[in-house]
Amino acid sequence: RYLTEELGIPSSRLGHVVAKCATLLTLNVDKNLRPKVEFLVNEAGFSLDDIVKAPNVLTYSLARMRQRHRFLTDKGLRIGLASMVSYSTADFQKRFDRDGDLL
Repeated sequence: RYLTEELGIPSSRLGHVVAKCATLLTLNVDKNLRPKVEFLVNEAGFSLDDIVKAPNVLTYSLARMRQRHRFLTDKGLRIGLASMVSYSTADFQKRFDRDGDLL
């Protein structure tokens, strides 16, 4: 229900979204999904559509999202949602952290 009613995923697209990231069905709405979505939309400025296009981002920790968003914001950078969380730490540092500020 959360995926269709609160995230606004049309029933016709739900199967596609779940096929892309079946793990979503195992995540607790109140302890996991909702806090991440609220952060991504209300603080990081992404849209619900951004999240629906890359549902796998919801499998990453909220701490990772917050750390990387804060780092990128401090550097004046804005990148896509999937890129913000999906790069390994080493790849993220190579691409965005030439000064070693992240860690």
